[in-house]
Amino acid sequence: MKNRLTLADACKMTTVELAKLDIDQLALLLEDVAELKAEAKRSDEAVYSAIHLKYNEEATSKRREKGIDTGSVRIDDGAFTIIADLPKRVEWDQSGLGQVEVALSEMGEPVEEYIKLKRDVSENAYKGWPSSLKKLFDPHRTVGAGKPTYKVSARGE
Repeated sequence: MKNRLTLADACKMTTVELAKLDIDQLALLLEDVAELKAEAKRSDEAVYSAIHLKYNEEATSKRREKGIDTGSVRIDDGAFTIIADLPKRVEWDQSGLGQVEVALSEMGEPVEEYIKLKRDVSENAYKGWPSSLKKLFDPHRTVGAGKPTYKVSARGE
């Protein structure tokens, strides 16, 4: 077998030059790329997990102080600001929404204004409804949290 071409060498080549390589060389390069991607993903997950471990408790405390379960809070640490975001994730029970659809229909309400075809409810619309209407929907609504994210930036940026 010929000398193995490195990714660093391949990056210096044009696409035409790469296309002229034997398939065994291209296959080895693909393996190298796959390993680099996997390593980058592992590194990303490790650093992200460390940031989560370091700031999650403070972020949770700050949300509690604000009276919220989800959303963004800012944490200052030295010369950096961390924006810790925990997105809200709302799910609707599909069969329950089917029952709500029937009830709305019987009430003479325009169902399509409240329920999307896939039986989903706009969270922004839901927030603006009167409590009497929300009570009809609430048994079929589950509120959870999405995956927390963190952005780190030097102060002043």
